[in-house]
Amino acid sequence: MQASSTSAGAGRARARWPRRLLLCVLAAALGLGALELAARVLVDPPAVNARLVADGELGYRLPADVTLRNFDRLGAFDYVLNSEGFRGPELPAGDALPDGPRILLVGDSFLNAWGVREEELVGSALAPELARAGVASHVYTLCCDDYGTAQELLLVRRYAERLRPDTIVLFLYPGNDTVNNTLALAGRTPISPGDYFRPYLVPDETGETGALELRHALPGRALLRRSRLFTWAEALWLRRQTADDLRAELVAASAYRPPPDARPPLPNEHLEIFRAPLPGDAWDQAWRATEALVLAQRDEARSRGARFFVVVVPYLLQVERSPASLRDDAVLRKQGRPSMAELLDWNLPETHLEGFFHANAIEHLQLLELLRAEARRTARSPYLRDFHLNGPAHLLMARLLAERLQQGGSTCFAPAEGTPEARPVEMDEFFPESPLHADFGVESRRELMDGGWLRWRGESPDGGSGGWELDCVGGLALPAWRGPVTLRGRLTEAGPFPIEVGVRFQNSDSVLLHQTCAGPGEFTLELPEAKRVKSEVPWLLLQVELGTPAAPIPADQRVRLVLTAIEAGS
Repeated sequence: MQASSTSAGAGRARARWPRRLLLCVLAAALGLGALELAARVLVDPPAVNARLVADGELGYRLPADVTLRNFDRLGAFDYVLNSEGFRGPELPAGDALPDGPRILLVGDSFLNAWGVREEELVGSALAPELARAGVASHVYTLCCDDYGTAQELLLVRRYAERLRPDTIVLFLYPGNDTVNNTLALAGRTPISPGDYFRPYLVPDETGETGALELRHALPGRALLRRSRLFTWAEALWLRRQTADDLRAELVAASAYRPPPDARPPLPNEHLEIFRAPLPGDAWDQAWRATEALVLAQRDEARSRGARFFVVVVPYLLQVERSPASLRDDAVLRKQGRPSMAELLDWNLPETHLEGFFHANAIEHLQLLELLRAEARRTARSPYLRDFHLNGPAHLLMARLLAERLQQGGSTCFAPAEGTPEARPVEMDEFFPESPLHADFGVESRRELMDGGWLRWRGESPDGGSGGWELDCVGGLALPAWRGPVTLRGRLTEAGPFPIEVGVRFQNSDSVLLHQTCAGPGEFTLELPEAKRVKSEVPWLLLQVELGTPAAPIPADQRVRLVLTAIEAGS
């Protein structure tokens, strides 16, 4: 009898376990749901990197209500993002739309333009330009760093009903939009750090014209990112990952494999956009995806009764030779390969797009020929050191766009072969004078500067002369020497002394000259006669460095060097 009672009790206990387990699962689900709801209400989206925050639909976006200090040729200015994370005026709320034409500009970091003051931004300068032609318009900007054309289309779909624009202007930057538009290139270039989070819109496998399907490079993570709790956990995990780690994960997960007969890679793989793609390779896919997305943008605008217009923004190396060109050519010379100018067609994206625009009746403004002409006219680069257009270039862009929107039609790219407008501006055209003299206290002369420099300031906050600031190693270009070379600068009071300031050829082990500085103050470096070299190339790259590679200075103790002037040549 007792055994039977025990057996029955055990049976009842076993019968209760499924219910208990179900109750535990339900309680856990309700608890997680409550936490998720609280996180969505009380906690802002986490950062995915130093400048962007998570967005479940768009992958990431710029943070809202930001004010940061920056510097340009006119001095200090505030970089401001509005309450929705965009440059420019607040977007109208509800039905409070202003009277008059509404123009919506859509793009990536070229519209965000971290280095350009508010009044010079194309989004700010366009309305005054149109007003001079008698058109009272309202201009709004939707943009984010490292967006591809698919994300820009999703932006339009998110805000267009609210803004009801009369004109939508897409700013297309082939230099990385093509990379950002195809899964085949996810993680394969360092210029697209957002690939880990980016949504892609790819042509539907059914082949239906205009149909696009939402995809992600890592679909499992994309699904989990709908949870605010997961995005916070992922943000903590990301702090321990490097950019190389994330790219490696993307490449490993990709179904794309380069064909066995692929061409030898370029020093920077993203420059493949300037070579004719091989049928079926990643760059061929990138072009087809980009075309499909531009057509989808056009159709979206037309469905809303809006005019559609495209501005094509060129890559810096298309407009001008630069220290980056010299660096890539040096790598190719070591490999026994032709120069970049021989391997690449700097006009290829514009030429390709010109035919595409006309075949699909898309109004457009091609900037490449115009920016080359402006650079030659002024003997100044239209770009900042971060490869984005500067303030004067934004003002020019606003004027040209206003003219085209007012007059109708397109500004095409069709320079005559052999003319200056058909090739990048050479460095000698920026610095025709001999000897070369650059006074960085007066202007940046960005055309000479390679990577590593922190920033340029016309006025130094410590009261000294302005110039290019450095805390470790920075590159600069100089003409192949036909006379003495002198670098002038000063050292700030931060960090340990004495310290060495050295100069070497880029990628060289031998220091050309160095000077030990006992404390802060002015210094002058003169390249001795015996150190001059004869070169087959007209411009060379140097590195200026603080300390020695064998004894690097801790980041929190670094002396800051300010390069104030260069004199070079006979």
